[in-house]
Amino acid sequence: MNNLNRRVKSILLRARKLIWLIILLPIITSAVAYFLASQTPVSYQGSVSLKFGNFENEYLTKPEYMKSYIKTDKFVNEVKEKYNIDLDELRSKLNVDVSPPEKKMTLSISGNDKAAIEEDLSLYTEAVLKASNEKYAMKLNIIESAIAELENTDSEFEKIDKVIEKFDLNYTIPTLEKTEIADNITVSEMPRVSPVQRAIVGFLAGVMLSLFILVLPEVFKD
Repeated sequence: MNNLNRRVKSILLRARKLIWLIILLPIITSAVAYFLASQTPVSYQGSVSLKFGNFENEYLTKPEYMKSYIKTDKFVNEVKEKYNIDLDELRSKLNVDVSPPEKKMTLSISGNDKAAIEEDLSLYTEAVLKASNEKYAMKLNIIESAIAELENTDSEFEKIDKVIEKFDLNYTIPTLEKTEIADNITVSEMPRVSPVQRAIVGFLAGVMLSLFILVLPEVFKD
C-alpha cells in the first residue's frame, strides 16, 4: 500500500512539473491532425453505365468480352484512327464492371480532379458508342439493302419466298437495338474522415501520450 501511495505521489509530482507539457501535448496533436487532414486532397469517383444493344455482333454486344476488349491495343488504336479519340493514357485509369444478365457495363475512374474525371469518362463513352453504333448501322444497312433487292425481284417462282423473307427481314429491324447510355456520368466525392474527426483522434492520442509520459518512469523504477 505504501509503495502504491509513493508511486501515486511521484506521478502527481511529475504532473505538476510537466503541467504545461501535459496540457499542450493533446492540443498540439489535435491541431496537427486537423491540419494534415485539411490538406489532404479531396478524392472523387466518376461512373457511367452503358446498356448494350442487340444487333447480333459477336463482341460489341457482349459485356463479358467488352470488359477486357475496350482496354486492348486493338480497340484503342481503332478508335484513334477512325474517330481521333486518344484513349492510350486513359485506359490505365479505367475500371470496368459488367452485369451480363442486364447487358450492362459500368465504367469508373477515380482521382483528385473532378472535371478531368468527367472528361475522361465522356471520351471513353463516346469511343464505345461510336464503335458500337457503326456496327449497328452496318447491320441495319445490310437488312434494308436485302429488303430493297427483294422488292426488285419479279420472278413468279420466287414470289412466295420473297414474301416470307421480306416478312422476316422487316420483323428483324424493330428488334435491333443500339448500345446506349443507361446511367449518365456522375462524379461524387469519395467518403473520407473529416478534419474534425481527425482532430478528435489526435486529441485522444495526445492525452494517451501525456499519460504515458507520466506513468512510464514508474514502470522502470526499482
